[in-house]
Amino acid sequence: MINTKKELKEYTIKYASNKQPITVKEIHDHLIFLREHGILRKDMEISTPRIGKYLQSTPNFECNKGSWTVKEAVTG
Repeated sequence: MINTKKELKEYTIKYASNKQPITVKEIHDHLIFLREHGILRKDMEISTPRIGKYLQSTPNFECNKGSWTVKEAVTG
């Protein structure tokens, strides 16, 4: 069960990493599904701006034309 904002942020980043490329809308729809099935606390705020902030705060994510992906590792 996802009970805290920290758990929600960690889950969101992990989910986006596994499903990339992904849009904020797709993540939002998935979190609504989790809430409807009792996996996410019913009163937890789910908003597309919050999801975008989670991804923006993660250095290894980048947005290209509305889809989020993990940046390619640059090796030199």
